[in-house]
Amino acid sequence: MLVSLAVVALAAVVALPQLSSGGGAVKLGADARVLAARLREAREMALATRTVTAVTLDLTAPGITGPGAESGYRLASVARLSLRTAHGLVTDGAGQITFDPAGGSSGGDIILQAGSLTRVVRVEWLTGAVSTDGVAR
Repeated sequence: MLVSLAVVALAAVVALPQLSSGGGAVKLGADARVLAARLREAREMALATRTVTAVTLDLTAPGITGPGAESGYRLASVARLSLRTAHGLVTDGAGQITFDPAGGSSGGDIILQAGSLTRVVRVEWLTGAVSTDGVAR
């Protein structure tokens, strides 16, 4: 009986840290999906209105601003937000991804980090297609 209790206690000690880190991965993934949805919304708006549409990223207090009724969104699970895109679209503390009326974009990789976890939201420059993956390249 005492041995089985020790085995259960050992299993709990091993499993609990993994369960708690899983919550961070879920939250970071959710923020990546929200960001991807906002980018897709901006692309659709550029196509529908035949105007250039932009999504602005706050790189210091991770958040996004873009088209739509709910323009501002704080990426609560993100500790560090960085952007790799065309020269001139990243300034001190802010960056932009733009979409043109033909469906293309400025393109780039938006990297969301929280501790050792990383998610990347990629915007293709030619098509404006938005995708997410789990590894920064």
